[in-house]
Amino acid sequence: MEPIAQKHWLNAGRFRVYSRTAVLIGLIVLAAVVHNSWKAHRAVFDFGVVWSAAGLALKGQPTLAYHLNTLHAAVHALMPDTVEGTYGWFYPPFVFPLIVPLALLPYALSFVLFQGVTFWGYFTVVKRIVNARGVGWVFLGYGGLWNNLLFGQNGFLTGLLAGWALWVLEERPILSGVCVGFLFMKPQLAVLFPLAFLARRQWQALMAMAVTLASLMVASLWLYGPGLWRDWHDSLQLASRFLDMGGQPYWMKMPTVFAFFHLWGVPFIWSMVFQGVSAGLAGLLVFLVWWHCEDADVRKAALVLGGLLVSPYLFSYDLTLLALPLAWMVRSGLRRGWMPGEREGLIGLWAFPAVALLVGDVWRFQMGPWVLWAGFWLVCRRARWSLVS
Repeated sequence: MEPIAQKHWLNAGRFRVYSRTAVLIGLIVLAAVVHNSWKAHRAVFDFGVVWSAAGLALKGQPTLAYHLNTLHAAVHALMPDTVEGTYGWFYPPFVFPLIVPLALLPYALSFVLFQGVTFWGYFTVVKRIVNARGVGWVFLGYGGLWNNLLFGQNGFLTGLLAGWALWVLEERPILSGVCVGFLFMKPQLAVLFPLAFLARRQWQALMAMAVTLASLMVASLWLYGPGLWRDWHDSLQLASRFLDMGGQPYWMKMPTVFAFFHLWGVPFIWSMVFQGVSAGLAGLLVFLVWWHCEDADVRKAALVLGGLLVSPYLFSYDLTLLALPLAWMVRSGLRRGWMPGEREGLIGLWAFPAVALLVGDVWRFQMGPWVLWAGFWLVCRRARWSLVS
């Protein structure tokens, strides 16, 4: 199958108009949400959980973050009008030394600096991937970025780490492995990286990743002792309970195969089985793409997008990462030509995070995993075309 060479309706000028419109809508929604949040003392709630956990660690009591009553008390002290809900602290213990500096600053300043610095770093990576006119507007118009801001999450940081790890992989594999080691702060987003490195025989990156991860774990043991790891392990049972009993509003924020089936009343164990099938198939395809495909852009797109199909514990703000496979697919398309339906599929992926929650609220349907699988199919199709072209 040959790529399409003729002019396409989705040209650069038209897409810039779409992007600027999306930015305007995003700014209006963000201003309204932040205004209402400040009035209710609930501003960017998820970052409040991070800042509160960092404060507990700063006081020498990180273990309290893993206990729901003390964590909720700390968050309530920051945001008095919040109610207890389906949230907890599930990050591995080596994250505490990394986030303690956040608690040294006032909450609002800490939020602005963290989001601003990590956003700029993430944009810099995407700009390196697609160094084309107008890419800034396209990036700003991507709905996944606004989800991250509205929740006050760390998607810009994980995007920066994943993007930089893959951008420098061929020239600086040790630095790449170090970035992946830090990406394991959210293990569900990093789990396929070792598999890809193994498939491509990137031994230096694999070793650097292992050494970085081991060093972070040893440092946390030295700083806090082994008890903190036991508390973390126990907290995962709470995360599992939230998965099972979180309820419709909780599952509608989770673009996973698990959430799709559980929303339809499928028992927890069978929903997890279906998620396991998704994870296994995604992992196999990523391994095959990295083993056979010589187009580095396609390989990197497959790894990040396939990684989003693995874990049942994935939320809409994690789709911030989706900007990376979109950028690499655009880079490959600009360099090698486009395949039929590819640009339409990519603009669908670009718009998807902005409409997913709205669709879920109206139709009570979790479209996320199927949109991600459709995007992953586009990447795998391009990988297969690169083998025969």
